[in-house]
Amino acid sequence: MNGKNNQIQTLNDEIVSLQTQVANGTFPAAELIGVGMQYIDNRTDISAPFLEVTGYVCNVGTSTSNNCVLHVSATRTDSSIGIDSSSNIESLQAGNYTKVDIQFPYHGTPLTSFASNLEWEN
Repeated sequence: MNGKNNQIQTLNDEIVSLQTQVANGTFPAAELIGVGMQYIDNRTDISAPFLEVTGYVCNVGTSTSNNCVLHVSATRTDSSIGIDSSSNIESLQAGNYTKVDIQFPYHGTPLTSFASNLEWEN
């Protein structure tokens, strides 16, 4: 329950930040954010594990974001790099969003930490 409450608080903080940007006229031309991003280390088939990344990517800016990319990195239990990979996402017009459900295969020991960032061009 604490995890969900923290996620709700994070999303509420993002809303306040975006509302402030709109009110101040400092809203970016194109700005992608991830909403509800989840990382699932799927080791059902031990010979072909993958990290499944799901959630929504939203363009909260005022123009189209082009050449969108989701970059994911993950570390294994032995502290080595398990994933350092990217996946293309469709261009998003201002105010639009897309659902992502992407699998990033890897080899070796289970993953212990995950991170992602979004990149795009105006």
